[in-house]
Amino acid sequence: MVSPTRSRGVARRWRRTSSPPTAVLLALVALLVVAVAVTGGAGAPSSVPPLIDAAKFRSDLLSVVAQWDGGAVSSTSPATTPFHVNLNRDWSRAYPKDTSVIAQARGVYINAEAAAVAGRARDTRRDTYMAAVRSGVATLLDRYRDTRDGGFYYRVSDDGRVTDGTKDGYGNAHVLFALATGVRVLCGAEQSRALAGARGVAAYIRASLIDDVGGFKTRAGDGAGATRSIDPLTHYFEALLAWWDVLPAGAERDTVAAEATRTGTFIVNKTVVAESGDATSAYVAYNYQSDWKPTTAAYSRGTQWTTAATATPPHGMELAFLLSRAEQLGLAPAASTWVDVGVRLIRYAVRHAFDARGYLRWEVTAYDGSPLAGNPDNGVYVWWAESEAARCFLHFTVARGRHLEYKGRTRTSLSALAGPFTDDTYGGWYRQLRVDNLASDGNPKWDRWKVAYHFTTLHVEALRLAGQ
Repeated sequence: MVSPTRSRGVARRWRRTSSPPTAVLLALVALLVVAVAVTGGAGAPSSVPPLIDAAKFRSDLLSVVAQWDGGAVSSTSPATTPFHVNLNRDWSRAYPKDTSVIAQARGVYINAEAAAVAGRARDTRRDTYMAAVRSGVATLLDRYRDTRDGGFYYRVSDDGRVTDGTKDGYGNAHVLFALATGVRVLCGAEQSRALAGARGVAAYIRASLIDDVGGFKTRAGDGAGATRSIDPLTHYFEALLAWWDVLPAGAERDTVAAEATRTGTFIVNKTVVAESGDATSAYVAYNYQSDWKPTTAAYSRGTQWTTAATATPPHGMELAFLLSRAEQLGLAPAASTWVDVGVRLIRYAVRHAFDARGYLRWEVTAYDGSPLAGNPDNGVYVWWAESEAARCFLHFTVARGRHLEYKGRTRTSLSALAGPFTDDTYGGWYRQLRVDNLASDGNPKWDRWKVAYHFTTLHVEALRLAGQ
């Protein structure tokens, strides 16, 4: 509470008012949210470091994106040249160049978020981030887009030739996500063009990538019996939240809200599987049959991301976060169980995917949670999985008030990322660490799958929770 001063005039004004003005109440609530986010909860000893060091999160985000731009964004080639996403440990370019529409979209996203953060902080690097957003959006629309049939190609060369014409579900979902995020920071004709592009890819997705039961195809043109994946569906849901967030109130926004609600409901009802013997714990598979029942094929490395029967705990934690955010945004149905489902997904991950260090070790498991024999990743910690764990734990600790359950785990995951995962010489995260000695795999550090997407989503959520 703000106590009245000893001035009798001020005291009388407070006495005559039945309640503080609405603006004062809102300011107090905002301060309380920031306090909880920064301290990690009431009663934390003063010697304990803050759960969210907003200044550090801001500085690290702006630094890593600026360094990534230094290698990825061309200063001599045409403005519509795809980002050079293969980078060495020191941010110099690695060859051969190997990019995709997913990497291009993620490059737009990380720069749009960095531009927004830099703008609020009055950081002069904002102009650099905005230049990358502009060229990245123009490249998506001018090089990757199929202007005749709609949708976005998977891969194009620097000279504009289509080298892989697949209309990938994961890729097109990322394009919607990137263009929606770009709309938030662009203005004028550039914003209008990004907005039109987002509308176009959203319409293409509805027409060509939503399957007969309401799920999401792995790629356009997949036959009736083709397998499905949790990844494109997850990122479509993520893109809908971003798309809804930038639209003005009206019929279009209401339509996107309805689609977000429908998609989240599909995820909860069709993809989440209760753990055998414990209804309070649940997982998502990585691969599904065309009817969205988990696949049953034996595991092999070659089929890990296509047909193998695997549960994926870090994707479950990613979905737990997105379901909770959707509920916060008012996009969950009435009497929603989305947050409870998220808690069940977290419980499965905690039980089966984390090791004695408290790090997320098993990116995929058997459905019963046991490690998969023959998986070469069993002996490493992977950057994206630890990042999704950190974001999920942080969100549920601060936004959902689950301090006793997740505050310690939040600190452990954040410490892993800020400690052994971080390159102390050049900055940024290593791709993976060996379990036996926490050594990194060194070079190359950046490629078409990594970019700095998971890094950015974690930092953006931390800053949001801290009121920044």
